[in-house]
Amino acid sequence: MDAVRKNFIVTHRDGLVCGVDADSLRKEQLIGTGVTSAVARWLGPFQNAFFQHLFRDGVPDFRPYLPFIELCYIAVWTKMYFFERKKKRIDPGLFERFCETR
Repeated sequence: MDAVRKNFIVTHRDGLVCGVDADSLRKEQLIGTGVTSAVARWLGPFQNAFFQHLFRDGVPDFRPYLPFIELCYIAVWTKMYFFERKKKRIDPGLFERFCETR
């Protein structure tokens, strides 16, 4: 999310500042696609606390299908890097945890 005015709102109830990546809102997208970026980039050890807070506030719990959203996110970025010829940024290892061995 870019730190520009259009991406922030202030709640009337308690004056909290909330970030919304307005350019990334899409019709018919799975709930949780925005969170996946945070999970992949920086959330790390704060993931459990983040989810507890998020779902406490009434957001539908998308954790049952979070692995699918993560896989889609990784695939989209990999495809973008490939077509932009940024092959050094492609990390095939990101897909390993989704592979099943029999």
